[in-house]
Amino acid sequence: MRKALVRALFGALFGVLFACALVVFSSATSAEHRGRTLTVNGLEVYLGVVSVAVLRQHPDRYPRHEQAKLPSGRDMYHVMLVLFDKISGARITDAVVEARVAPLALGGPTRPLDPILVAGALTYCNYFRISPSDTTVIQAEIRRPGVARVVRARFVLEPYPE
Repeated sequence: MRKALVRALFGALFGVLFACALVVFSSATSAEHRGRTLTVNGLEVYLGVVSVAVLRQHPDRYPRHEQAKLPSGRDMYHVMLVLFDKISGARITDAVVEARVAPLALGGPTRPLDPILVAGALTYCNYFRISPSDTTVIQAEIRRPGVARVVRARFVLEPYPE
């Protein structure tokens, strides 16, 4: 019961953070903050996508992102996954995560999502180019030590106005 409550609180906190981000930023940048949740093979996978332009404009709100290391170029986004065990509610901190982010009809490179601590909690993330005019597919492969099955999570982001 307690673990379920903790899991619910983490999920709610993640949702509230993204909701607050939407409220804080102007309507022009709110489309650049997008979050999704998916349950697959016993894992709860939370996806966050934040424009690198937003990270640059608000370094005080995103202190974990060193401005000098942010990638340059148009349509660059910080893609983040947060993982929880569905049954226990425990945050997954020992996974190896890779993702491919590409337009729906095209392939793209697969990159590792590096584990970093954000507000003391482990998040898996990397930077990808995402065109706001394309339907984008984010496919993640999650491998855990001692678990033979690879968990595959697939998110679809619809086009949105710039």
